[in-house]
Amino acid sequence: MTDDSELRLSRRALVSGLAASAVATQLVPAEALAAADTRPCHPPHYLKWIGRRERRWSDDIGPAGFVNYYGEPFHYDARIVVDKQSLPSCGLWGATASSMEGPGRVKRNLQKARLNGKPSSTDCHVWPSENDLHFERRIAETYDALATACPDPRGLNQPIRFCAVGSRHSSSDVYKRVEGGRAVVLHIEGINQVLPGRTEFDPAFIRRHAEADDPRYFAMVGAGITICALNETLWTQGLAIETQGSFDGQTLAGAISTGTHGAGVAEGAVADSVEAVVVITCLDTPEGPRWEVVQIEPDPADAITEPDLFRTERAGVPWRLVQDSRLFESAIVAMGTMGIIVAYVMRVKPAYFLYERRVGRPWTEVRGNLFERMRHPPNDFTAEGWRYELVVNSNPFDNVHDWATTEVYRNAWTYDLNYQEEVREIPQKWAGGLARNVNLGGNLGNTITRLANRSLVKGRRVGEFADRCYRVLKLGQGEFVQAWGTEFMVPADRGAELVDWILKTNLEVGDLKRFLPRKTRLVNPFGVRFATGRRGFLSMVRWKRNGELLPVCTAELTEAVKNNRARNLEPGDKPCAKEVVGAWADRFTAEFGDNGRVHWGQVQGNTGRRELDQAYDPDEIEAWYQSFRVLNAYGLFDTTFARRMQFAQQRDADRGKPVPTYRGLGAPLVEAPIRVRDMPDGPVPREQ
Repeated sequence: MTDDSELRLSRRALVSGLAASAVATQLVPAEALAAADTRPCHPPHYLKWIGRRERRWSDDIGPAGFVNYYGEPFHYDARIVVDKQSLPSCGLWGATASSMEGPGRVKRNLQKARLNGKPSSTDCHVWPSENDLHFERRIAETYDALATACPDPRGLNQPIRFCAVGSRHSSSDVYKRVEGGRAVVLHIEGINQVLPGRTEFDPAFIRRHAEADDPRYFAMVGAGITICALNETLWTQGLAIETQGSFDGQTLAGAISTGTHGAGVAEGAVADSVEAVVVITCLDTPEGPRWEVVQIEPDPADAITEPDLFRTERAGVPWRLVQDSRLFESAIVAMGTMGIIVAYVMRVKPAYFLYERRVGRPWTEVRGNLFERMRHPPNDFTAEGWRYELVVNSNPFDNVHDWATTEVYRNAWTYDLNYQEEVREIPQKWAGGLARNVNLGGNLGNTITRLANRSLVKGRRVGEFADRCYRVLKLGQGEFVQAWGTEFMVPADRGAELVDWILKTNLEVGDLKRFLPRKTRLVNPFGVRFATGRRGFLSMVRWKRNGELLPVCTAELTEAVKNNRARNLEPGDKPCAKEVVGAWADRFTAEFGDNGRVHWGQVQGNTGRRELDQAYDPDEIEAWYQSFRVLNAYGLFDTTFARRMQFAQQRDADRGKPVPTYRGLGAPLVEAPIRVRDMPDGPVPREQ
């Protein structure tokens, strides 16, 4: 498949463990952590843009409105903020993210944290038992705010809709308010704790995973923590999440609920690491509406929690354990329509590094066996931890009908103290980031990428890179470049067809004329990745054929936010970036039909119920809808997604029909069907 001499690892790399066939089988020792590079996790840069716009547009959006990453204002009638004064995420020994300020600091804090659980002079002020109570109080405060804002949804003269938001990075409309009624936005960033080793975990379940060849560990994680903060916090404990997307500024709930996925045929979506979802919702019980905190897990044989150890009341609010795979698979990827997600039980793994190599090749050389390249690692790369990506330049060679691509080979390897001496950050890594910034600018980027094509197609090694797993997976440009994006999914055996279609369609929409306003032609390169999803009925990378899971090929297209506004043009004068990627999505679903899906977290064009029905398993869609009926019985969590997919309208039409029951703690979650009730007028609850 590839030239062996070109992909051979150096002798020092082999000695230092870059070609190791498996990840660590136990926790990384504190001595290794002390020697690690401990750059802290900073908030995403775009939060500064958001803050400036919210201050400038405060009169228009009101005190409860907010602005997202793309400069879109969102209008809400009331705001609930989970207090961000809660301390940073705390790990196994109470070491916080703030302790990662330099070499040796982590080691000293971990040692102090072991001294009878007293903080001494360390920066950490929250110990495991106190952190548990602090976490439960955060959830109880959220519960009280929701229950106070809407104690009985039956007595309202206009409906209330609750919507949770995190870091506001998604370009999708899944968290937009539904027209009509009063909308309340809930900011969940304050629910950001990490609680390992819960006492209610089933010992047999934990032992089975800990003794496996590829061991796993588990933690309760607050839904408002950012992926960045979670990565850094876990790393201090010698742990890492199993996969992540190319950006780490999202909150955990935002990433999981919209189906964010990783790269690598053996990897899937972030949702695949979830063992339990904790959600606050208003249930329709025989006694009437009842707000509860519900912890949803798979069927008892596959569930992590031991029911006899589960506490049904915490910090004064009721918690309910439900172990039913139908409800669990629905609630993981629910786009915020089944309640307010406040926590997850996450599966994590021992910390590992990724070694990356990039090789430039022409598309005509890659396309013939793209499926095989994705599945089989080249010489000196192992199947364990193997990840393959492709970056395709959307501009053809001058006078040649071919395109430049960059193959990205990645392999996992165990912790090595000398990794920074072996491979440093390659110039092509940051140069690629610069090129992405320039490409998104238009004509200048178009010229630069044409010049770069000549060096990318000679089959030469572009460069090498090695670092902590999550730093390699993160591309980084998402924090600095505002760009609308859409991402397409097809079965992996049709991946080459997808790339061909994008390149062909890109040529059909017209050339980019120099010094003229942008048209609809894609300028910057697009990434092609592969993944295999396992959990979540509506996960885009969970694809079944004859009952078997298939690997999925994804292609992400982006367009700059500021392509017309710089010339003071209105969106109707020339296609704006959002309209451009939306048109791409519509072309894609029309072309691929039941073999095409669009990412829920990005621009989806006019994707509606018809496209959903043709691309997903009908039985799983029905199971998702029935779960939606139960967890959103009163429409309190309806969003534009629920309306666009017609789930909300279908639920309203089915009101009064029997609903399914699920395995609760010794009783079904819903013991009686939803009844037809009169909806008397009543006062609207005051804003919180």
